[in-house]
Amino acid sequence: FVALGLCPEGASSLLMPRLVGRRAAQWLMQGKAFSAQEAVEAGLATSVTPKGEA
Repeated sequence: FVALGLCPEGASSLLMPRLVGRRAAQWLMQGKAFSAQEAVEAGLATSVTPKGEA
């Protein structure tokens, strides 16, 4: 979103803080990529499947 100059949509600005807390603001405003493992650690995802096993 950041690279395109767009704001988050689909209620992500409302729902992400409920899932991951204050880290959501950093992710949504800075536009930096984060790893799957970081998503799991923050509570945004529940697990990571190794590449090629999905």
